[in-house]
Amino acid sequence: MQSLGKNALKGHANPTLTYDVYDVTAPITAGKSVASVTLPNADLLHVFAIAVAPQTPVSPVFSSFEQALDNVAITDESAPNPPGLNGGFDGGGNTFDQQALNAATGLNGAVLSNGASPGATITYSGAVLRMPDVPAGTVDNVVGSGQTIKISGTGSAVDLLAAGAGATSGTLTVTYTDGSTTSTDLSVPSWYYSGQATGSAVPVVQSLGRNKTTGPANPTNHYDVYLLSAPIPAGKTVASLTMPTNGLFHLFALTVAP
Repeated sequence: MQSLGKNALKGHANPTLTYDVYDVTAPITAGKSVASVTLPNADLLHVFAIAVAPQTPVSPVFSSFEQALDNVAITDESAPNPPGLNGGFDGGGNTFDQQALNAATGLNGAVLSNGASPGATITYSGAVLRMPDVPAGTVDNVVGSGQTIKISGTGSAVDLLAAGAGATSGTLTVTYTDGSTTSTDLSVPSWYYSGQATGSAVPVVQSLGRNKTTGPANPTNHYDVYLLSAPIPAGKTVASLTMPTNGLFHLFALTVAP
């Protein structure tokens, strides 16, 4: 905090000089609760306020992609508002339609084993990604919040199957077994495809219509899922990836591409 001037015995003085108050931090050992503080024996030290700062959040680490699932983005037409929906895919209760995903088509040469139904594979340029093998109306994707997911493999890139609840972007960090990291800025388009530019994201799954909490809607609109890639340096082995901190970024699958 900074102020101008001070008061002397005869009144206001030095109006162009700055007089500051400082924030000083003393770390607390993890897991400990503060009972008291003993100040230094220093006549020149003046303390105006004291507080215990909130603990810095620690981003979780998950041992597998399945363990990290935390959002419901796909619902059945017969049950579009299941318990635990919590805003669904876009925060407004809207979700992908499971029946529409079952009948989804592959785009840009992507081959779908059984539409984009639970557990179906999406193969693109040698990479194979698998839709979460979970029932509609349960957690089926990971929302970007800076979490770390362990994944192992060597190859050319980490490939992601993702969609945005609105066009968005974020930084994906990949950590390797030697402790080094790389960061890649990724842009993921909106799930509602209406001729938008997709940049380096490749549309690979296209479905028709979505679910509102009241049932199926927008049956002629396209709702897409995209493939994103983060390149891996030659000779590196992937140990984990750290998600962007972005609540619009939804991840459905990941793999190390050959």
